[in-house]
Formats: sequence, C-alpha cells, structure tokens
Amino acid sequence: MLERMSAAAMTPGPDASGYWLTGPVGLAHVAFHVTPESIHETQPLIWGDDQIVVAADVRLDNRDELMRRLREELTTRQPTDAELVLAAYRKWHHQCVAHLLGDFAFAVWDAQARQLFLARDSLGARGLCYYRGPQSFAFATDFASILDLPCVAPRLNETKIA
Repeated sequence: MLERMSAAAMTPGPDASGYWLTGPVGLAHVAFHVTPESIHETQPLIWGDDQIVVAADVRLDNRDELMRRLREELTTRQPTDAELVLAAYRKWHHQCVAHLLGDFAFAVWDAQARQLFLARDSLGARGLCYYRGPQSFAFATDFASILDLPCVAPRLNETKIA
C-alpha cells in the first residue's frame, strides 16, 4: 500500500523516497527538496528504537527560535525542518503545533502511546487528507495518493454539493 501511494505522489518526480513499516503501521515519505537542509534529509525519521517515527512535508519560518528552545532534544547542529518537528514532538507532544511557524503537514507514530498524530499548519498551506475504511486508515498530503488505493471507491457527496 505504501509503495502504491508513493508512486501516485511521484509526479513530476521525487528527489528521494523512504519507507518505515512495523506490524500494521507504516509511513512513507516522498521528498521534494525545498530548503538547503532538506538535501541531506532521509525520512521517515526514527527516534529511539522506533519509539517515535515522523514523516513530514515541512518548511519552518522560526528555525532559529526552535533550535534555541529545543537544544537538548536535537541530535545535530544543523537540523532539518523535519528533525525540528521530531524534537518539538518529543518536548511538547501534541502541543508542538503551537510552536511551529511555517507551512507543514506531518505524521508522528508514537509507539509507546500506540497513537498516530497528524497535523498541518493553520492556513492549510500543505494538504492533509485521509481515508478511513472498515479495515484500513490511510493519509497523504495529496488526494491522488488516497484515490489510487484499491479500497477507495471515490464518489460525490451529493448532500455537500447541494
């Protein structure tokens, strides 16, 4: 399923892609490098023996402030924006979104809590859509990745259209 969703997102072509899978939970990331730091990035990011896993489409405007406030959580001197999101989640958990300024959509799998946390910026500059079915849950930053799944039968919501 992850490969199929990633393939649907790969137009016009990614700079890189990565996958993480354990049991019934998996995250994929298709990278389009937009910042100098992102060139060296490999996602999904994993912290602590798969305890916290992050896949992020992110461009942060308050990098310097976050680097000061998250100094103890950071593992590198020049973290990528996704690494800042991971550090922010480690420090503030779900409240991390209140500390992030910029365009972002991200997913965090917290193995200890057995919880998937999805977030996006308040303006919705980065997309975040999902499908919830009887046997599966899928999310992506674009509809094409969701609509390409065999379990999804797209149909119009005539009530909303009316």
